[in-house]
Amino acid sequence: MKPALFLGSLSLLAVVGCGTAPPRIGEGLNGPVREIPAAFDQRMKTRFPVGSDETPLHSELAREKFTITRDKDSPFSFSASYQSGGIACVYQWTIRWSVYEGRIADIGGYWGQTCL
Repeated sequence: MKPALFLGSLSLLAVVGCGTAPPRIGEGLNGPVREIPAAFDQRMKTRFPVGSDETPLHSELAREKFTITRDKDSPFSFSASYQSGGIACVYQWTIRWSVYEGRIADIGGYWGQTCL
């Protein structure tokens, strides 16, 4: 095999195999795809229960590079999203929560995938 063809093939494999990793908060969600959304939602509800301080949630999501936005219709509702994946599939983690007096009033985790 010619060196240029070999290097070109190797480069193509590197691009196809590359992608971004899931956020740490979303790691380890294995099993049937239909069960992952409920598992992620439960993970968020367990880790950041209603009534707990919102600061650790907000800090962790910012540290993990989630895009955090405030709901335009409510100053007390937020969402954070993160995408990862490669060429064949893109995965999306979204957390929505509301806050009352600095405490989490409601929270939910959502997970989805889009594949070619």
